[in-house]
Amino acid sequence: MRSTDAIRLLDNAGIKPDLLGTEILLEGSLLADIQLEIPTKKRAQGVVIIESEDLVITLAELTAPITAVRGRAEYRLNEGLYTEVLTGQLLGDPVEAKVTIADGQATITGQGRLRTTNVSRLMSLGFDESKLYGLADWSIMGRSTERGFLLSLETDGQGLGSRLPEPLAKTADQIGRIEVNLNSTPESKSFNAKLFETTEVRGSLGTNPLAIEVVTPEASIVDWATLPSRDGDGSSLSILLRTERLVLGDTPLKVDKTAINLKPDEFEVSFDGSEMAGRVSRIGEGPLLIDLEYLVLPEGGDLLDPPEEDPLFDYNPGQLPSAKIRVSQLKRGKTNYQDMNIELVSGASGG
Repeated sequence: MRSTDAIRLLDNAGIKPDLLGTEILLEGSLLADIQLEIPTKKRAQGVVIIESEDLVITLAELTAPITAVRGRAEYRLNEGLYTEVLTGQLLGDPVEAKVTIADGQATITGQGRLRTTNVSRLMSLGFDESKLYGLADWSIMGRSTERGFLLSLETDGQGLGSRLPEPLAKTADQIGRIEVNLNSTPESKSFNAKLFETTEVRGSLGTNPLAIEVVTPEASIVDWATLPSRDGDGSSLSILLRTERLVLGDTPLKVDKTAINLKPDEFEVSFDGSEMAGRVSRIGEGPLLIDLEYLVLPEGGDLLDPPEEDPLFDYNPGQLPSAKIRVSQLKRGKTNYQDMNIELVSGASGG
């Protein structure tokens, strides 16, 4: 029996769970042992034993279906649907879970060993293995909410690696709690991720450009300003970075908002804070264009003779690509510099 026929049969009998066919879609063949009593003017009674060898299950919260689902479930009339451990694949990674649908509520409890790039795909971020790598064990929990469904994934981070800018960077052997929540309502789909107890990433799914917000106490200017654009024809990405401060070398700067727009082969970053404002952009492999309205640095002597503790003294500009820099106002202590123009040529560009 095809899954659509089984659902139609339950629907015609008035005993189909509401979430089937809306939040949870089934595709494929089922083996069903139906034991029903439907007396006139009385509530139906009985059970339906369901077995699957190759079912496809689509959850509204996931951007990809769960395929090759195998397992056994029992639908008890007037009670609900209860499964044994179901096994399947999510984007080619193994997952398993138990599902209960009763009293109009659904719960999912399971686990999976997921590649980091696939978790990124579930959030529509689209970063490839040059930025995200490895795989980790994730717990999976799902439950109905008043307006939709919430699916939560959690890991200790063992095996998961990230080459994204701090504080999102992580080596595969580092331990750190990561929780990803995917929320679906009739109006929208969104995600919220909590990383290492210090950082939160949130955004709406299904938009172009995908808009996300990163909330963290501190981040590196150089790392975020040189975050490469994403290759290919995928959707663009807009990031609002909310911080208490950005750090240049070891120098903290009061910058509370950083807007980052990533497009295929192009990016733009704008800063807004009491100690720095301006924008950075780059197209393809071209030079980095840095245009700052103002930059306020710690007290020091002459610009080319910074104090001993100034991190700019030891900073290696070769870490940046070739760049054209304009600073309308640079303030160091009581000293002001106006209309500075600097051109940097990286070692690779200079041969």
